[in-house]
Amino acid sequence: MFIPTDRVEQEFKKYIKKQYVLQDGELTENDEAYLIDIKKEETKAKNKEYSRRLPVFVGDKEGQEVYIVPVRGKGLWDAIWGFVALDKEMGRNWCLF
Repeated sequence: MFIPTDRVEQEFKKYIKKQYVLQDGELTENDEAYLIDIKKEETKAKNKEYSRRLPVFVGDKEGQEVYIVPVRGKGLWDAIWGFVALDKEMGRNWCLF
């Protein structure tokens, strides 16, 4: 689904209810988790002294709470990335963007 640039913030706020940062096994609420660049975090994490940060989002889809996490990995020709949204039981995929 295409969302024009001028509506992205409005749509984000419509569906995303909370933002968290996962770091060192701790989940901390953070309204700027969306700013975390997971590619840069992957690079920084090569330094063993760096504590990697990952964003986790809690959203509402048709009245159900969903958890959204970014994914990134190696594809056939280049990196692939996206977001996976799971229901409260973490057992059913809602969507893959």
